[in-house]
Amino acid sequence: MESPGRNRVASGRKGRECPPALLAQVERYIRLSGIAPSRLGRDAVKDPRFVHDLRLGRVPRPQTLARVVAWLREHPIEDDG
Repeated sequence: MESPGRNRVASGRKGRECPPALLAQVERYIRLSGIAPSRLGRDAVKDPRFVHDLRLGRVPRPQTLARVVAWLREHPIEDDG
């Protein structure tokens, strides 16, 4: 039997969803850069489980969303072409 609250990612944020564009942007960055999801989370928001939780439906606070977007903007993927 699972303990109550375990693996609850978006508790307390009813009616809010993770912006699909954020997850798509994060997934694209991971795929093209080769960075580990845990590294991206650790570097962007000091949370190695951030991407994992986002994939499970985590709803980031507006401040966290802004930090991730800013980090992605500040760390562009190097273009080999």
